Amino acid sequence: MGKLEEYLASQSDKANADVPEGATCWICLCGSNDDDEPLLRGCACRGDAGYAHVSCLADSAEKKSKTLYASRTPSSPKPVVDETNSWSECGLCLQSFTGTLGRRMAFLHYERSKKSSDIDDKRLAMQQLSTIYMQDSESEKALSLLRRLRQMDEKLAKVAEERGFTSVYQGLLECCADVSNQIGVCLMKLGKGAEALEAYEEGLAALDKGKPELSRDSVEGTAIVNNIAQIHIGLGEYGEARALLRKVVDIRGRARGKNTAEYITSINSLVCALVPLSQFEDEAISLLRENVQRSKRLLGPEHPLTMKCVFFLARIDSSVTDEHAADFSRTFATVAGVKGRPDLNGKRVAIMRLLDCGTRYECRLCKSNEGENDPKATFGLRLSNLIIENGTEGLIHDLVSASHLNGKKCKILSYDRERKRHVVELLYDKETKFRVRPENVYALLS
Repeated sequence: MGKLEEYLASQSDKANADVPEGATCWICLCGSNDDDEPLLRGCACRGDAGYAHVSCLADSAEKKSKTLYASRTPSSPKPVVDETNSWSECGLCLQSFTGTLGRRMAFLHYERSKKSSDIDDKRLAMQQLSTIYMQDSESEKALSLLRRLRQMDEKLAKVAEERGFTSVYQGLLECCADVSNQIGVCLMKLGKGAEALEAYEEGLAALDKGKPELSRDSVEGTAIVNNIAQIHIGLGEYGEARALLRKVVDIRGRARGKNTAEYITSINSLVCALVPLSQFEDEAISLLRENVQRSKRLLGPEHPLTMKCVFFLARIDSSVTDEHAADFSRTFATVAGVKGRPDLNGKRVAIMRLLDCGTRYECRLCKSNEGENDPKATFGLRLSNLIIENGTEGLIHDLVSASHLNGKKCKILSYDRERKRHVVELLYDKETKFRVRPENVYALLS
């Protein structure tokens, strides 16, 4: 079994199991072919439309790509990654392929591009497949492809500069920056914060080589700067993160205005750097209140981003209550060791916010608990009475013998019931693992 078959076999996507009777491939107009190739669909088409054989889609995409690449001239080479969407979008509804179909098309494109003489086709295939790997949490595989892609882009940029293709050179610098940003994201997911910082700096350096409007101080550079700030937050370096995120907010606000989803998200990120610093709590609350009103006005009260703003505000402002907050919380724990309310022990709760200067959590019973008369009732629990679920991100605090770890972000791996300790690893340094009492790690609410 080849790499393609092995990887696809590991996926459990069954979205195309029920194909309507009589459905046919919209390209060849046949049903399942003689080789028992199934009909698949992974787009926005409805009814019996949009079904196709992967081989038919691949043949059609390959033919379109060759026609498009052959139409270029030496004076207009246009080496841009997203030049054609035939491999990743449905030709009927024009929506991106998802699920099994998206994976198969990405792999087939990559395999066929190996035989192609066109460098842009190879670049597009590598970008498409790396995106699939990242979506499937295959960060190591995505990282390998992205590093090769960056090397390719750097060589092409050098050639374009030498030959005087100014617009092509500028486009390739943007590609180098974008790929470097994706490499940094992969490294962050792998817990390699130092290497991620290097990748982000390489991306900013690529932007600085281009036109002034595409420098690290441009809108294009804010995505990378924002990611650098997230690493500083993870390392407990909130002052550095705060300065970077203020810069991001300022650039995006001036360039695109404050009434955009991008600006709203930027404010939320800035608040994450302000909240751990008590002297900025009033500013954080003020920014979030404005953000809530801005999001309600722009997107509506039921939009996920609006609800997230409300949830963030409810976390730090005790005067704010919202009936959707518990439903929006994605931070859960199991109650243990409560003597005054033994009926709560063993119950799963959603953590709402910190109370009493960080000594207790405000919690709400999850709807999955059977026999609860009032699932929306809230109550306070000590940090030591909650076993936070594995995979939750946390913030180390108040350690005495290992005070250098205070303020750093971690991920909770498991709970040692014998020692009554969480086993954690630093978020951007997965080699550092240790045990910590529940009262020495705050669950980061998300």
